[in-house]
Amino acid sequence: MYKAILVGSIGTFVETSELQREAYNQAMSQLGIDWHWDLSTYRALLEINGGKKRLEMLSDATNRKLTPEKIEQIHKLKTTIACKLIQEKKPSIRPFTKNIIDYAQAHDLSLGLVTSTSKTNVDTLLQITGLESSFKTIITQENLTESKPSPQGYQQALGNLNIKAHEAIALEDSFQSILAATRAGIKVIGYGGANTQTQVFDFCDYYISPTLDDSQLTDHELVANILQKIENN
Repeated sequence: MYKAILVGSIGTFVETSELQREAYNQAMSQLGIDWHWDLSTYRALLEINGGKKRLEMLSDATNRKLTPEKIEQIHKLKTTIACKLIQEKKPSIRPFTKNIIDYAQAHDLSLGLVTSTSKTNVDTLLQITGLESSFKTIITQENLTESKPSPQGYQQALGNLNIKAHEAIALEDSFQSILAATRAGIKVIGYGGANTQTQVFDFCDYYISPTLDDSQLTDHELVANILQKIENN
């Protein structure tokens, strides 16, 4: 019997991928760094979890030799810009995510949010979606010493909720994030975003097809059917 739904990654929660890419490009431009991440570059970078790690990896790969201080500066400015863009654009919660949150609340399941994104970004998203008080545990970058695919965030969430791994279901949007949940022993529903649809989702226990339209994604029977299928496998 499931006791909790753990929503992972802000991209699972709200589609912000292009806003994040725009924020990176604005931050680098403002800091005088001649570097622009196009869509294909950013999609490749999304296979790595954690903004600072993406900057470090690409800096090494392109021999840009960005110092840790410069990477910290870029990332901090990116976070500020991203929050501003999110407040301006006010993106809606993704259809299936809203459906599964509604299901959890209707069936007395605890809700958790497990992300390696900064608390500032998370607080902004929760504010614009009106879900500030919906989650019993929220794990953000500030709580972690290891980024996904480390299971650390999920292990913390399980401990905070005082439940076992088999009593939770995770909802994730990328391969590395799915791997983090499975390494914690948690079964996963994969729900790819606009820039993560091409990633491999073989490790999830159920995959939300990108061909489903909003009416199907918000069908109240969908969540119950998925949970039943996962439990029976």
